[in-house]
Amino acid sequence: MKIEHTLVMASLLVNGALLLACGLWPHPLLTGIALGMGTLLGLVSLAMLFFLISDERQPHVEGANDNATAVSILLGMAEALQSQPLHTSEVVLLFTGCEEAGCVGMESYLRQFHPKREDTFWIDLEMVGTGNLCYITRHGVSRFSEYRPHPEMAALAAGVARQFPGLGVTGKEMLILEEIASLRRHGYRAVCVAGHNQQGYLPNWHRISDTLENIEPETLTRAAHYTWALMKALDV
Repeated sequence: MKIEHTLVMASLLVNGALLLACGLWPHPLLTGIALGMGTLLGLVSLAMLFFLISDERQPHVEGANDNATAVSILLGMAEALQSQPLHTSEVVLLFTGCEEAGCVGMESYLRQFHPKREDTFWIDLEMVGTGNLCYITRHGVSRFSEYRPHPEMAALAAGVARQFPGLGVTGKEMLILEEIASLRRHGYRAVCVAGHNQQGYLPNWHRISDTLENIEPETLTRAAHYTWALMKALDV
């Protein structure tokens, strides 16, 4: 789900409410505000169209950090689990799609398989191939849309980070929307592990620079070890 889509939908709802108010309670001030909002929304739509056309004219990129890094870690986990299976836990390696269209892949999986809430734990990996590593303590694009990991999973992530300080994982609030939103809305225990740059944002997110050349193997290795440690901590 892209941030700009959320903003446009919010603007449409606000403008629709204003137009409805103008119809019910005619007033020059309300009419003026509605017209102003409509003009602003039109300008925003034109700007989005410009950026969309510009984006479509860009060359295709590898999507190395977003999110081939997570795919590579899951494939590594599959190999490791063949020789080192967990003692009491069944591991499902889930490759979801259509995240930015509204977490469609995750929602489809939940509808089809109905995993039990009482004994299912989720670890989401987001762009963990460069920069610094964190477990996210607050998600969202504003205070109005924020959501948080399950407290139990946040505590587990913090404990594993303290247990393995050499992995360099810290807790951090992030400007991000991903599958944890769906999982928390459905009542699941979930936490997200992500990478971030010095400015605190997702590295090379939706950029031409999201290529294999900009992946840091050492960062990817640390993310894999941290994910494995989380899985072992859950295997009790």
